[in-house]
Amino acid sequence: MDEKKNSKSSSKKSSNLNQLKIEKNKKPENEILKNNNNENTQTNDNDNNITTLYNGAVKIKKHELISLLKCPLCKGIFRTPTTINECMHTFCKSCIYKWFYDTSSVIKNNCPVCQMKLGGRPLDSLIFDSSLAGLVDILFPQFEEIDNENKKKLFETFRNNKEPLPGDEEENKNQKPTVKLYIFPLECENKDLILPKFDPQSILVPKQMDINTLKIYIGGKINYEPENINIIYKEKEIPNDYIIDDIDRHYGFDEDKTIFYYCKKIN
Repeated sequence: MDEKKNSKSSSKKSSNLNQLKIEKNKKPENEILKNNNNENTQTNDNDNNITTLYNGAVKIKKHELISLLKCPLCKGIFRTPTTINECMHTFCKSCIYKWFYDTSSVIKNNCPVCQMKLGGRPLDSLIFDSSLAGLVDILFPQFEEIDNENKKKLFETFRNNKEPLPGDEEENKNQKPTVKLYIFPLECENKDLILPKFDPQSILVPKQMDINTLKIYIGGKINYEPENINIIYKEKEIPNDYIIDDIDRHYGFDEDKTIFYYCKKIN
């Protein structure tokens, strides 16, 4: 009888001792979540509804993400997100263009959010944010179909009013798809602005190509930064967002030879 009691007592002590060792060696839950990045771990930030996954990946609730994809001007989801390079604030392309063109002259050249002054040519500060655009396309795949339908209606309205817009495929069906441009470095008194020549000096370009693409082409030919190149036509500096058809409509192309000039950008 005494032997059985001693055996049970010894067994109980051993069990308690093992439990004590387990509790001593057991890491708190918050310590387990601090394992190295090679393990498949995750932590939760309840305040921000954000889950940090392994290898630095982050999971965020959709409604929280959507709140970060809204234009400060129209309060809607970004359409063609366009960022001011100097301060990195982002807007819909149409919203920020409207701001620069329609706002009172006192602040129209400032960022609408932080009021940073952008100088006399604020459009040069704008860059297309492809990462945000891709994210919006993933979250809202229906936007592309809606945009295409709205664009079709817009083109049709202006076409019926005999004022076709650039990019109207129906209007351009009977027009030549390409334009031949001659491209030369601008000769000027300030030799520091002159860039080298390249061959060939004439190229065929689509009417819907924008000036920024032309700058990239020239920059590649002469090994020079495209953002530091100015394009000149009929003594006018052409903005980056103009397409070839815009220039033809605004300034008119010469029938015999359409010549564009390029030079270094003046900072």
